[in-house]
Amino acid sequence: MRAGGEATIGGLMTSATPPRVALVILLCASLSGCGMAEGAGPTIQLQSIGAIGSDGGEGALSSGPSSIARDSAGRWLVATPSQASPELPGIYSPSGRFLRRIGTHGDGPGEYRRVSHIVRTRGDTILFVDEAARRLSVLSPGLAYVTSVPLPTWPHDVSAAPDGGLFISAPSFDRSAAGPAVLHVTRQGVVEAGYGATDRPCAQRCSSERARLMAPTADGVWLVARFFTPVVERWTLDGRRNAVFEIHSEWFPPYDSIRGPTPERPPAAMLTGAWIDRHGRLWTLGQTADPEWKNGLGPAEHAREGGGLRYPMTVPTDVVNAFIEVRDTVTGSLVARRRLDDAYYLMHIDGNVIGRVRETDDGWVVVDLLEVSMTGN
Repeated sequence: MRAGGEATIGGLMTSATPPRVALVILLCASLSGCGMAEGAGPTIQLQSIGAIGSDGGEGALSSGPSSIARDSAGRWLVATPSQASPELPGIYSPSGRFLRRIGTHGDGPGEYRRVSHIVRTRGDTILFVDEAARRLSVLSPGLAYVTSVPLPTWPHDVSAAPDGGLFISAPSFDRSAAGPAVLHVTRQGVVEAGYGATDRPCAQRCSSERARLMAPTADGVWLVARFFTPVVERWTLDGRRNAVFEIHSEWFPPYDSIRGPTPERPPAAMLTGAWIDRHGRLWTLGQTADPEWKNGLGPAEHAREGGGLRYPMTVPTDVVNAFIEVRDTVTGSLVARRRLDDAYYLMHIDGNVIGRVRETDDGWVVVDLLEVSMTGN
């Protein structure tokens, strides 16, 4: 028993775990997380609702978007913060047709240097996170500029907080650093609370070790580690952790360091998106090694830094496959799963809408908009 009434059983911790649930947890732990073969039990369905991007022209995507949000009119707001040539945020119709861009380049009101994240929050307000300026801009539901405030940290990822502010996954590049992995920041740029405390210095890649996906709820947030060993935690807004479990999946074998794939070493798995559905289940999007990953690697090249060798992915879907998994947040057990061998990267966009990122033959990026559902809902 932990302080505050927390108990850990079979890798899952809850406050006041009922005996029947505890039995299920123990059974799941003995069965490696209640793993199931794909196709067993409920199935995950995908339905296309449009696509963002094209083969060149206005509104085409030269790089993969870092963030897509839906505004109150059903339009898609897209951030593509390419380091080489950052684009202003774009507005696309519900089906994905390009409409226009927002703002101008610069540091003044309504101006942006490199918008990396876009969030729709309480009252249909839109928040822009300008990564280069480390600044939060507030826009009205009609996308008119309202105000800007400085952010207290550089953001690894962001998500909407119930109070209209943001949850920010706060990376650290200092190996001696400890403290919260996620900050709750108000719309005024004030740190309200911290979650996911790290009580030990990181081992090697500090930013990656602290990276969390954030799945907000009305009274808190679920945090999911993106790399190494996927750990899931639930935190209340007042800073209490009242649930934690590890994700056990053969599609995500634990590892110690992030290194590129070679003919002898498969690519490391990672999680790319997470959300809680209306039934309280956790959905996760991820990336795992293709069974024949060697076939998608090009000839060895000298890396820019360190002088080591790297093997570029000539055909990304031959190296990594995307996957979707759904879990019961009470027991941590697997409910449904689906592997997509025609996709290498999935991103969560809004509600049950995800994006499948792909490249055209001419090298432009397209994001297929897909609604996900599960049989037996």
